[in-house]
Amino acid sequence: MAKITYIEHGGQKHEIDVANGLTVMEGAVQNKETGEDDMLDQAYEPKANSRLSCQIIVSDELNGLVVHLPEKQV
Repeated sequence: MAKITYIEHGGQKHEIDVANGLTVMEGAVQNKETGEDDMLDQAYEPKANSRLSCQIIVSDELNGLVVHLPEKQV
């Protein structure tokens, strides 16, 4: 299990325990944090460090991960 902090575009933080084996996106969706679209090419103003959270598998090594959510999603 990893504790992941999801930060909304407006700055509100949500610290969530996400089970190993889930993806970062699933942790957010299961906790109603985001309705994320899983395609970066459809992302609103992606940055160089933007990643597909649906591709990041949670493990103990991700404990303390901070995820910044975009302003909006297409």
